Amino acid sequence: MNDKFRHQERDEWQSNISALCDLADNETIKLVLLAVSAFLLLKSFLQSERFPHRDLNAETAPPRLSIPYEICSQIARAATFVAATLLASHRHSKWPTSLLSGYAFALGIFGLLFRATWRLKLLRHADGLLITSFVLVLISDNLPGVLIHISSAAEPPRVFLTSTLGLCVLLSAFTPQEWAPLSVSLDLLHRDPKDGPSPEETCNYFSYYVSYGWITNVIFKGFGGKLTLDDLPPLPFYDEPLLWLPRIKDARARGITTLWTLIFLLRAELFKMVFCAILTAISDLIAPFAMYQLLDYLAHPELAIVRPTLWVCLLFIGPMSHSVAFQQYIFTTTRLIVRVKISMVQELFYKAMRRDDHDAVSEKLAELQSAENSNGSTLQRSPSLPTTKAGSKGNLKGGQIANMISYDVDAIVSSRDIVLCCITGPIELTIAMILLYRMLGWPSMAGLAVMLLCSPLPTILARKMSSVHIRAMKATDTRISRIIEYLPAIRTIKYFAWEDAISEKIDDARQNEQRIMWKRSLYAVAITASGDFIPLFTLFVMFACYTLGMGGTLTSATAFTSLSLVEILRSQFAWISRTTRYVAQGKASLRRIDHYFETFIGMQHHPEGPPSLTDATLSRSHGSNFKLRNITLQFAQQGMNVVTGPSGSGKTSLLLSLLGETILEAGEVTCPRDVAYAAQSAWLQNDTIRNNILFYSDFEQARYGRVVDACCLLEDFRQLPRGDLTLVGENGTVLSGGQRQRLALARAIYSNAPTIILDDVFSALDVTTAVYLYNQVFCSDLLHGRTIILVTQTPWIAEQADLEVRLDSGLVKSVEARKDLVRIPINISRVLSAASLLQEETGGDALPVPAFGNLSSDPHVGKILSDGITGHKRNPKALFYEYLVVFGGHKYALLALFTSLASQLAFFAVTLWLSVWVGAYSDRDAVNVGFYLSTYAAILASFNILTGINSLVFQNGAWNAARKMHSRIVQAVFRAPLSWYDKVSTGHITNRFSRDINSLDSLLADLAKAAIFLLIRLVLRVGAIGSILPIFAVPTAVVCVIGFIIGDMYTRAAASVKRIAAESQSPVFAQFSETLAGLSVVRARSGMVDIMGQQLARKLRVYARAAEAQYNLNRWVSVRTDCAAAVVALGAGAIALVRSGSVSAGIVGFSLTNAIGLSSTIISLVRNANELEIELACFQRLQEYVDLPVEEEHSDFAVVAPPASWPCSGALEFRNVTARYTPDGPDILKNISFTLKSGERVAIVGRTGSGKSTLVLSLLRVTHIVFGTILYDGIDIGHIPLKRLRQGLTIIPQDTALFSGSVGENLDPSSGVDRHDLENALSACSGLSALSNQSSTSDYSLDQITSEVSLSAEVISGGRNFSHGQRQILSLARALVKRSKLVLLDEATASMDYETDAEIQSVLREELKGSTLVTIAHRLRTVIDYDRVIVMSGGEILEIGAPKELFEKKGVFTDMVIQSREAEELVSAFTLN
Repeated sequence: MNDKFRHQERDEWQSNISALCDLADNETIKLVLLAVSAFLLLKSFLQSERFPHRDLNAETAPPRLSIPYEICSQIARAATFVAATLLASHRHSKWPTSLLSGYAFALGIFGLLFRATWRLKLLRHADGLLITSFVLVLISDNLPGVLIHISSAAEPPRVFLTSTLGLCVLLSAFTPQEWAPLSVSLDLLHRDPKDGPSPEETCNYFSYYVSYGWITNVIFKGFGGKLTLDDLPPLPFYDEPLLWLPRIKDARARGITTLWTLIFLLRAELFKMVFCAILTAISDLIAPFAMYQLLDYLAHPELAIVRPTLWVCLLFIGPMSHSVAFQQYIFTTTRLIVRVKISMVQELFYKAMRRDDHDAVSEKLAELQSAENSNGSTLQRSPSLPTTKAGSKGNLKGGQIANMISYDVDAIVSSRDIVLCCITGPIELTIAMILLYRMLGWPSMAGLAVMLLCSPLPTILARKMSSVHIRAMKATDTRISRIIEYLPAIRTIKYFAWEDAISEKIDDARQNEQRIMWKRSLYAVAITASGDFIPLFTLFVMFACYTLGMGGTLTSATAFTSLSLVEILRSQFAWISRTTRYVAQGKASLRRIDHYFETFIGMQHHPEGPPSLTDATLSRSHGSNFKLRNITLQFAQQGMNVVTGPSGSGKTSLLLSLLGETILEAGEVTCPRDVAYAAQSAWLQNDTIRNNILFYSDFEQARYGRVVDACCLLEDFRQLPRGDLTLVGENGTVLSGGQRQRLALARAIYSNAPTIILDDVFSALDVTTAVYLYNQVFCSDLLHGRTIILVTQTPWIAEQADLEVRLDSGLVKSVEARKDLVRIPINISRVLSAASLLQEETGGDALPVPAFGNLSSDPHVGKILSDGITGHKRNPKALFYEYLVVFGGHKYALLALFTSLASQLAFFAVTLWLSVWVGAYSDRDAVNVGFYLSTYAAILASFNILTGINSLVFQNGAWNAARKMHSRIVQAVFRAPLSWYDKVSTGHITNRFSRDINSLDSLLADLAKAAIFLLIRLVLRVGAIGSILPIFAVPTAVVCVIGFIIGDMYTRAAASVKRIAAESQSPVFAQFSETLAGLSVVRARSGMVDIMGQQLARKLRVYARAAEAQYNLNRWVSVRTDCAAAVVALGAGAIALVRSGSVSAGIVGFSLTNAIGLSSTIISLVRNANELEIELACFQRLQEYVDLPVEEEHSDFAVVAPPASWPCSGALEFRNVTARYTPDGPDILKNISFTLKSGERVAIVGRTGSGKSTLVLSLLRVTHIVFGTILYDGIDIGHIPLKRLRQGLTIIPQDTALFSGSVGENLDPSSGVDRHDLENALSACSGLSALSNQSSTSDYSLDQITSEVSLSAEVISGGRNFSHGQRQILSLARALVKRSKLVLLDEATASMDYETDAEIQSVLREELKGSTLVTIAHRLRTVIDYDRVIVMSGGEILEIGAPKELFEKKGVFTDMVIQSREAEELVSAFTLN
């Protein structure tokens, strides 16, 4: 019976091989290939003739054809044609072979006559045909020889043909490809033609598809030292970000959802992924099949049909073909990652730039209404307030947008392997079950039934996890939104000593987020456990049915092949389980982005025309009570228009209405398309001063010099270390308020916009600077022919306006037009000393601009993006154990290691017991199947239980580690000195709280666990192989050495490249947040959104360059370690074949299984070690943040806590104080000395940059006191704990920061003040006119801040539902809450009208009796009744005394009084006093 079956099997093999050879020898196939090639080329030629295009880069792209290679290729093609023709003439072959080779030779010849694009097409067709012919000839001539009973030898002419074809294939594989330039202008891509192509675009086929050799140079550079961006290969031209932007726009127009958009966008990549996945699935099963046949041969060599050398060769061919296919799949998916990111980030950026910004407030209104309806809030609302519809939620908060471009886009691309799962899963399951059925029979079907019954479990768990993940993402949005909201207000937080209170709010959001994440982690553990359990339980069922049900004998071939096949299925289940988690997250992210696009409402521009409003009614949001009503204005063209009115009257809303930033409810508005807008709170980019002024305009030396001189910036350039090449920091943090305002004004003036809109730009300027700036800008030809619309509270400027408009409560109260008005500069000749002071401080026109920083005419001089991006040294290995210690101490770390060891011992015991079971059949006649099967079941159960315990240990430890690290960096960041914030952008800090914390939440623990698993598994397998078959130790040692050498080379380079890639993302985040902050400024300028988009593309190009290099390094190491491991498998098979008969089949199977598995273990360990080291960089960066310097360390004195009653008085004394902002910086304050009695009110005056704010900040210990002391209530402030010092005084800063929440929470975030005191403070401010007016910037109705409103009144992020002046008054309320003995006002009333300013001074007098008041003043009229005035210039005190005394002294103060154009009123006041 066995002989009959064996004969049938032999006949079946011979029949199949004969059929395959006949198919390969069928000449019709070659004719079809020839016809298809000719058809495709003809079609392409006709299309190019119908739609001709010129090669725009032909002049910059010289031919790159490799002449030596091409000559050899032509000779080989000619030899192939001659050989095929001779064979056909002698009937050793058929004429179609000759025709095909001749056609290929002709294509090669014609290719030399065409340009690069066509040459590439022709040569690729020729190479493809010859490669196909070579494969067909090999099959036809050599395949029959694999059968033992057949002796096959090809005839010499056929060997010659095969050799020439092989030479053609070899040459085509190693010939460098000629670069075909794109038919897109390099200027359109903003790319330097000198960059040339990437090595990836010109490498040969073997390097591109197999070895990834074009990246080898980076490996060697990285092995020798740290890498920089310039060391990486250039970005391929076909991955330029600006090429993908129009593509995703076209795909979005075709696709209904984001998913379909990506399918249309990346259909070529998806098709290639499907093709590679099919090859991967098939090739993955070659090695198990070969192992089965080899073990079967070793057990029964006399029954062999096929030569065993074939199975040994397949042990190499199978893994290598799987490696090539799988790495090409991964290569395609990583390229997909980059393309999705650069495409979607650009698309989201342009959407954010063109969104209607009103509905974000409507969304907040809906949330507030919902909260009111659910908990009965006391907040009063208008009964006419409309309900916000879902469709109006058109915009997301800054934190949500940041989350979309970071986490959501990452989550979408992380679910890409669903393609692999959908393809390889069914294919491998089908083939594996066929093989198992042939080995085991019907028990394999029982196993399949178990697998199918259990398969819904991971899906059910994944759905549960998806819903939990959505909740987790919302919690993450909340946390990131708070961080993004608080970071820009860090100065206010520190001034009020609110670090602990704000940290607690962030920690509360984090705790809520982690509660949800713990549930997500439990589902992840369950999914992983089910992925391990289902295949192993399936294997147990198969073996039980086979041995008990059928009474079969478990042979070595059957047992270990079944184990290999089920291990493949287990890996597939694990892959599917992991991918299911990512798909669940990706689906949630797709829904979030779909919702963003579905609810998107684009900004509607007003009709283009002169700035005017006709019977217009406008509001900032739907449902807002405050409106500009029935506004009819025709602004004077090419003249100066001034808008005045009390705070909260609607001035800012009027300007924003012209720009289209409000909702037009009725009437008509026209405005020019190109407007230069300077907002009330100056918006600056984190760039050089010069680039902020140019704002992407061309640099004109003379005009630039005039503008900076007119804006009084020359003196500032002198004081800054690099002149106008100085980086201004995030939103100008290194500049004073006046400097920021003048810089924003200079940007508007330098522009070529025909209309300039300025919102209260004089508010932060002292009188001297304001007069000089007005004379040089508004009374000169700098603004000739341009329309100016200026909001100001300065009456002497309004007097010279061509049109003066006064607003009150959203209505036009008066309009005064002055025809034929000639603006006359302020006459300062009568103030001789003031004139000399101006000349001394500004230097007039005599000082040339190039003197500062050796400036050139290049508008982009400054920081180059790639300069700061370098790879850092590798992370210390001790960092891994340090991370485990954060889990819960050393004991917890040892517990994690112990559970990992136990679970891996159980895993290793599975194969070990299987070999014992198989060996029992050869050692004895009767085998106790029940004993072996029950022990096997116990081992499987132990493995699953121990793995589950280990997963829980790691998940719990990772949860604790993430909680601790987040809490630590929150504390560290908010306790860092302010100088640190000047050097680090908000984007970098946000990246730590988002990307790096996400690594601790989701990635790092899994990588750490996998690294421990793989290391233990490697040691066990090497030990098993060496102890059982010592000869196996030789190839094992070789592959380990080679693998780890390659891995070490790779890891050194990959760590640097990964860090470069990580750091290259921060500029993208920074530009997003920065541009959104200045959205109205950017959108006002014509074409500026596109320019910003080009800048974003430039940053994305850097990211794409680094990311592709990083991914390609992974392919480089993977294919080499795969090759080394395949050599080991080949050696193991050869040794097993040579030693056949001397070792039992069970031992050979066990050793061969571990030898083959050793390859995947080493590969996985190398990859995992690299990924772990890279992700540990996140932990390292967080550790660096934890170790940030603490602000308290700036004190050079011994800190001693003052008495509990301190301060008892507001007495203040400066003793010879010299202060700097940085230890090695210039002196800002110079030898300052004065004494203030408790309860005194003192005003500090002087030009912008004279040191006024520095003097105030020195009281908060923000500066470095290099000499002298400051005494507050008799105690040196350097000896007082910093928090206690700041709690003992109050500052009302220039820029007021309000946070989302209630008014009460904004007045006292620490919740340490009695509610009655809060109500009293709010009540004291309720009578101010600015608060009783309807808000000019009110986003929705809060009934305004009056005595009728409770402390629960809501404030949205940034206080956008209040005008600038109203926010300052709420800052005043904060001061009234603290009632400190010392109160500092840093130009706090700059944005107020005179009446409101006087009201605030009255409140301060009444409510802060007995407190010392130090005011930085820009209006002399409001401080005329102060006790003393300090006049400063250049960091020194020029005069000090009572206002009347200084006026009578006829000094600098007198000059300022006269120059202020309020001389009559002030002189009268001094005379009466």
